[in-house]
This record gives sequence, C-alpha cells and structure tokens, in this order.
Amino acid sequence: MFDRFARLSACGVNIEIQQVMVSPRGVALTLQSTGSHKGAVLDEYLVSAVTLRDDKAERIDTDVSDIVMMDAYFS
Repeated sequence: MFDRFARLSACGVNIEIQQVMVSPRGVALTLQSTGSHKGAVLDEYLVSAVTLRDDKAERIDTDVSDIVMMDAYFS
C-alpha cells in the first residue's frame, strides 16, 4: 500500500475526498483524483467501498470513472 502512495505522490496526484457514506456494513468514499505529469492530465472520479467485519476492513473495492485516462497518465 505504501508503494502505491509513493507512486501517486511521485506522479503529482492529488486526491480529494468528495463524500463519505456510512452504513452498518461498511463505508463508501467518493474521491476525485487530479494531477499533471509528463504532459498527461488526470481528472477522474473514484468510488471506494470498504466492507467491514468485526469493526475491521475486510475488503476494499474501488471503481474508476476513466480507466483509459488513468492508464495514459501512469504509463
């Protein structure tokens, strides 16, 4: 996980939490990722859903709004 954060930081990615939604079974976050790196521009939205079990994160699922943009940004 820390390797991923280091890569995001090195590529100039800014992540802003837009909304937080809570339920008895989990938490969902809507995020916006922006950045500019080596001539590529990133401006995408993500949803991360965290499934909880015994008050611990059991699973994290993330959906990305624009996979093509993300691939171009990081390649």
